[in-house]
Amino acid sequence: MTENDLIRRNKRLHIPTVVSFLDAAIYLESSRKFEEEVKRVTATTVGEICERTVVTIAANTDLTDIATLMSEKKLQLLPVVEGGKIIGIVGKRDVVKAVARRA
Repeated sequence: MTENDLIRRNKRLHIPTVVSFLDAAIYLESSRKFEEEVKRVTATTVGEICERTVVTIAANTDLTDIATLMSEKKLQLLPVVEGGKIIGIVGKRDVVKAVARRA
């Protein structure tokens, strides 16, 4: 479980805009996204809170690729995997330090 998982678990629930027409509810936003948010906010186990699709990197991943992944996917942390096992974690702070060292 990451800090982001816990923060998402405790954020305000965004109620999607709904229009009622002829006794039918029409979601102006994704009803699936709303259902996922409800599940996450009401979760009681780690498995219900955590993101299931985890982006990982290899130990030899280039700094530019790491920065690109973090930026495009809005990630704070990237697990480093080798042989199917986590051998470390790279955080945004690590990237900033590495960039500063290069300069």
